[in-house]
Amino acid sequence: IQRPHVATLNAAPADRGRLVDQAHGREKLLEEQVEALLLEVYVKHGEWFPLIGDVETRRPHETIEDNLKHIAGLLMDRRYPQHPTFPAEPRKADLQRLLDWMVAAGDATTSVPYDEETERALRQIGMPLELVNLGQTKASLKVTSTYLKDVLARADRDLVNWSEVADALREQYGFQPLVLDLFLGFLCQRDHRALNQVSGEPIEVTIGMPASTLVRLERGKLVSAAEWYQHSNRAPTNP
Repeated sequence: IQRPHVATLNAAPADRGRLVDQAHGREKLLEEQVEALLLEVYVKHGEWFPLIGDVETRRPHETIEDNLKHIAGLLMDRRYPQHPTFPAEPRKADLQRLLDWMVAAGDATTSVPYDEETERALRQIGMPLELVNLGQTKASLKVTSTYLKDVLARADRDLVNWSEVADALREQYGFQPLVLDLFLGFLCQRDHRALNQVSGEPIEVTIGMPASTLVRLERGKLVSAAEWYQHSNRAPTNP
């Protein structure tokens, strides 16, 4: 980095302002020249060579950034053909709003009202995950959609290690950790509880919890009407 010229430091305030403006103009000109050169080299005359076959190699966009997004999308589609496409990166706060709505929606027999912030989560995350039947003021949960149906089927056991389910979902759909936490949280609100896979102690499931946490899901045992009646009418024992 060059030091300012002594004459610049000793110049009058008006002259210093003019010199700073000239420096900013020069900076902008150089930036435009570099951007034009990169566009010429990497877009107009550049090539890219995928290390795997059957991937389109054209560059359909005018900027490097848009072409990189295009290439990333092609590779994502090839690796995870069934992956959801989100309009923006899912945020923890929106995932939590979506989870709260999913719990309120329950078993999809009712439509649940939503506020403006929840609507954003439903549109940006819930709809790409095929979780939502969205109305003008209410929405219902789609438990038979591709992703949620798969999650429920894989966890349909009295005891299941969540890492097995998460690995399968990640391999099949390319789910990110926060999205996996969404489904884990829903299972724990629905009919399972989370236990530490090593110690057996209960775990509080949150979106954004450490990925190293080993979780075992345990489903509550359903009792018959006769068993429930017998239990609820059992006389209390004296201490």
